[in-house]
Order: sequence, then structure tokens, then C-alpha cells
Amino acid sequence: MRVFKPKNFGVLHRTYSKEGKHKLVVSPLVFFDLKNPASIFNETTGWSLTKKSMGLEEYLDEGMPKGRNEVLIFGKVHAPGELPVSDLEASFSVGRLQKKIRVIGDRVWQKKFLRKRASKPASFLSMPLQWERAWGGPNDPINLNGTGMMTEDRDGSINVSLPNFEYADRNFFTPKKTQAPVGFGPLDISSPSRKIFAGTYDGDYFQNQFPDLPKDLEFDLYNRAQNDQQADEDWCGDEEFSLKNLHRESPLLKGTLPGLRTRCFLEDNSKFSEIIMKLETIVFLPESDLGVLIYRGEVETKDRYPSNQIESLLLAYEHILDAPRGSIYYENALRDRTNPETALGCIMRDSDLSPKKSPEALLLEKNAQSDEADRVNKSLSDNWEIYKKEMRKKNKIVIPDNLTPSLVNPESVITPAALNSSDLDLTPLLEESNKSLQVANEYLNEPIKEKLASVPSFESENWVSVL
Repeated sequence: MRVFKPKNFGVLHRTYSKEGKHKLVVSPLVFFDLKNPASIFNETTGWSLTKKSMGLEEYLDEGMPKGRNEVLIFGKVHAPGELPVSDLEASFSVGRLQKKIRVIGDRVWQKKFLRKRASKPASFLSMPLQWERAWGGPNDPINLNGTGMMTEDRDGSINVSLPNFEYADRNFFTPKKTQAPVGFGPLDISSPSRKIFAGTYDGDYFQNQFPDLPKDLEFDLYNRAQNDQQADEDWCGDEEFSLKNLHRESPLLKGTLPGLRTRCFLEDNSKFSEIIMKLETIVFLPESDLGVLIYRGEVETKDRYPSNQIESLLLAYEHILDAPRGSIYYENALRDRTNPETALGCIMRDSDLSPKKSPEALLLEKNAQSDEADRVNKSLSDNWEIYKKEMRKKNKIVIPDNLTPSLVNPESVITPAALNSSDLDLTPLLEESNKSLQVANEYLNEPIKEKLASVPSFESENWVSVL
């Protein structure tokens, strides 16, 4: 299965089978700059920044459809102005979805006479968003890796740390009182709150359903965020967002999602069709100024292994303010990339799979091409004049004007900006090259007498006698 996509796109794809039906899941990824959301990172930069923020042991997504849309945050809570605090509030919002938590410095239970009290919280500059710092423990229904559940040693000492994260509207008072774990990051798949959706793995399953997923599995299993970070409503992709005390430099970082629509098409043995996409997961990684939009779509296939059926996948993205391009447009884009005669021309072209450029942007590109062509032609002309002078001076030869090289066509010029963007349409350049090859071939196929006729004789005025 061949995958064609813009270089600014990441993509995950995997398959699953359930109740005898086989599905291909496609998940396009858009990496954007949190400080300038209209700026989209290329895939290489996006993955590099993602791993930098998450570390090697964490992963971005499981590539499976989820029961609900969700928001995830990886990173740290930061004290505003980099001034130590012992208690602050952190929050996020995306559209109508919002959540805030209370962040408290390190504390432990202390035995004071007949009572046990929390120690005074230590000050901090930053606090990692880890579930180990939230309420929980081996018997907690949500967070098995948390802290705060008090146990007493034989000497009566209490050394268990209290959680650093609490709900902003729920205070933790006594050592016997439990509380709900809270965080912004992903819950492990071993969390009881996720495992309840995993389905039944019994003798009937292994005898009658394996290797399909269990028929009673619910796709809420693949939701990694807490319930209060999930949403039933669909996102448009241009929602406003805010991050409070989650960015080192900006105590309150606000922005608007890039406003993009993703498209995905497949070509199998019989047809060209579209897989409908929706924005399903929004991931914030403020430590790298990175946001990731994860779109999701799936299609039923005849075979458990879709590579036996699907020949090509074509992915693209558009701005939601632009009218969607038609299916025929993208079918032609795929043909250009699979036809041996045209594939080379669009091997580095992303513009036809990316949002439409404004008239102003197109005019700037055209002017830049014209300026670059003028620069190249001037350089060629200057070098040609230098060459003619050298031939006249050293060899006493005057080169006829009809041998002057032709000027470069501006449409075939690649500007430095285009090189930096890696969005190059090589078709005009290849067409000019083919024309030059055709002229050269025609010249080579001319009879030798005709070639000699075009060469000045020694008696010609174009030759200077050497005395």
C-alpha cells in the first residue's frame, strides 16, 4: 500500500477486526506551533519535538478509534514569572471543554500527638504532570500508580507523600478521606477505569472470536484522558484554546486551533473513494511549544490485511474556510503521482495537497520567480560576455550572436524560498529540460554537411587572421 501525503503531515494507520468485520484505521497528524497556531511544522520536526517533550517511554497515540473526543497534555506546571510558589492553579480550555486543578508542593503525613496532619507544602518552580504525583494506589479505581494512601510503620511513623494534584474545588483534609485522582496526562491502559472496556477474554473468545477483538470490547478503552477531558461534541478545528501555568514563558497562553480539514482517499482494485475524517484528539506539549491534532477515519475492507486490497492512500488538508475540493481533483492528484510520465514532476510537490494559497501569496511567488529568473539570466549573460571576450583575446575568434544561449523561462526557476519550504513543482523544469533535449537530439540527427555549413569558415569575417 503506497501512501502519498504532504510533508507537513504525519500519519498512523493500522487494522483491526471485530465480529467478523475488518477495518482499516487512518490517523492523520497535524503538528502546529502553540505560539503561532497558523504555522504548521513538517512531520520530521513534529515527531522530534514530540519525543523531546514525552520521553522515550511514552507514546502519542494508539492509532485506534476512540469512544469520545479528548484532550491530553504532556509536560509540567510552571510557577508564573519563575518565582517559587507552594500552591497554584493550572487549567486548560478548548472550546467549551475546560478543566482546572490545584497544584501543591511536596507534603507528607506527620504524626502530631493523636492526630496526623499534612506537612507544610514545599515551594516549587515546576511540577511534572505525572500520575505518580496524583492521588491513587494499588486499589484505586483510576490511578494505580498514585500516592497519598496512608500506611503506618511499626514505629508509628508515616512517610507517605500526599498528592501534588487535587481538584481545585475539592480540598483534601484527613488521612482517612480518599479523593479522586486528577491530572492532565494519559492514563495507562492498566488503569481499571480503562480496563472495564477491554471486553471478555475467556474460552469462548479464544475458540470462536480470536484473533478478532472481543465482541463486547468498547472503544472507550482507547480513550486515555480522564472523563472530564473528553467530549461528545465534534470539534470544528478552529476552537479557541488556553493553557494556564502550563508554559514556562507564558503564564496564560491563548490561541486558536489552525482551522484545518483533513481529507483521505483510497484506491483499491475497483474504485477511488474517500474515508471521512474527524478531529478526535488534541494534544498539547507546551515544553516544546507544540500542539498535535489527531484526526481519525476508518473504512471496512474485504480482507484482514488491507494491503492485499488497497493500492494507494492519498492524504491532504484544506482550510475549513475554503470550499472542499472535489473527489475528482484528488483522483487526478493521485494519477499524477502514480503515472510514470508525471510522477517525477510532483515528487516534491505539496501545494495541490495543501490549503489553497491566497491571491496575494501566489502573486508574491510569481514575482519571486521572475526576480530569480532575472538574476539567473543576468548571471548567464554576464558570463557569456566574459567568455566571448576571452575567446576573442586568446583565440582571435569572434563568436556570432546567433549562438548566444537562450534566456531561462521564469516558470522553470526554483526560488530559494521554494527550496526552503521543500514544496517544489518540478513539472515546468522537466518540461524545459525535455525541450532542450529535443533540440539537442534534432541537432545531433542533422547531417554533418548541414552542421559544417553553420560553422564560420576561416575566410569569414567572424574569424580574425593570426599574423
